[in-house]
Parts: sequence; structure tokens; C-alpha cells
Amino acid sequence: MNAEDLAERAAERVREIIAEAEQWAGEIVRKAEDEAGQIRSRAESEAHGRVDEARQALDELEERLGAPLRQGSEADQTRGHEARPRRPKTSRRAKPEPKAKAPVQEPEQPASAAAEAEPGPPGVEAGDAQAARLVAMKLALDGTPSDAAKQELASQYDLPDLGSLVDEVYGKAGR
Repeated sequence: MNAEDLAERAAERVREIIAEAEQWAGEIVRKAEDEAGQIRSRAESEAHGRVDEARQALDELEERLGAPLRQGSEADQTRGHEARPRRPKTSRRAKPEPKAKAPVQEPEQPASAAAEAEPGPPGVEAGDAQAARLVAMKLALDGTPSDAAKQELASQYDLPDLGSLVDEVYGKAGR
């Protein structure tokens, strides 16, 4: 066998090795893309489940509070923009008349939820702070920017440190 034949056989073997490596790399890329698609699908499914759970919790809280926290047409909701109720600012001294309704058995709250349910600063009704916190969480879950949430909440609630409340809620929501 002469040098030319050896060189040709070596070149042919190199081409075979390169083709095998390209095929193997393509297979790895396809598997990685499939796995990434599965992970993305699971994450989206989990995220939708968490949003559904949050909405269900909001619905339950609306029932407990006896007032809707969300309003708006179905078209608004499908666009992700829900009209929010405008609540008149209340005097720090005036307390609204309690609504007559059937008593609701309160579920036990975990320690962290009990800490959040503690009354706010003196002169501010605990219900206002809790309602503002709940609406802030809803806005965060809807993807509303924090500055817009602060403006909206300021128009609805008369709380002394609304900015900190929104920052805290958005921090917990990961926004």
C-alpha cells in the first residue's frame, strides 16, 4: 500500500468520525430540546396551578370579608386587566357600620399568616391594612408594576406607609 492510499483511507476514516460526531451532537441537542420543552411545560402547568390557587384564595377571602376585591368584565379579565373597586378613603377615627351576616368560622392560621394579620399602626383599621395587602398581592400576581400598584392603592386606602406595604408584598411575590 502506498502513501496515497494510506492518506485516502485516513481521510475517509476522519470523514466517518466527523459524520458520527455530528450525528451524535444532533441527537444530544434534540434530547436537550425535548427535555427543556418538558421542563417548560411542567413549569407553566405549575404556574397556572399556583395562579388558580391564589385566585381561589382571593375568592375565599372575598367571601369572608363580604365584599368583592375584583370586578370587571370578562373581556377585561381575559386581557389580564381587571377593573378594581374604588374604595372611599375612610377617616382614621370613623369606623364603618358592620354588615349583618352569618358568622364565619375562621380557619387556623399558620404563625406567619397570624403575624401578617396583626393590626397596623395606631389609628389605622386592621381591616384596611389587610385589604390593602390583599389587593397588593392581587396586583402583583396580575403583573401590575409596583409604582402603578402604589398609585392605585393610595387612591383606595388611607394608610401611612403604603409604599412599604407594597414593597413587602411585591418582594414576597418575587416581583
